Amino acid sequence: MYEHDHLCSVCGPVLNCTDPACFYNYLSDCEPGKHSGLLKPDLKETNTMKPSIGRIVIYHHPGSADGKYPRQDSPAIIQNVADDGSVRLFVFGPKGQHMDEGLTEGTGPSQWSWPTRQE
Repeated sequence: MYEHDHLCSVCGPVLNCTDPACFYNYLSDCEPGKHSGLLKPDLKETNTMKPSIGRIVIYHHPGSADGKYPRQDSPAIIQNVADDGSVRLFVFGPKGQHMDEGLTEGTGPSQWSWPTRQE
């Protein structure tokens, strides 16, 4: 079961809510029937993932300067994390595999990001 805190815009903070319905339904009641649909939980399990070896990420290809090859996203695996937080990726690109290093997290060209979580 997931323990989390959330903030009710009417009541204020509701601490350590362990109601699974609240976790899975982002719009729920802090007390059943009190004021439905006003909550936005602030989960303790936030998206503060740190890159580590073996994690799958999305690499954002920059595309070619002449426009022949457009920007594109490809899956990649983290091979190394440098002291400065940049990573070396093994990229499964549209034209084959390659390695790229010194990459930072972001959504711009030649950056990487975490895959969107599908539920």
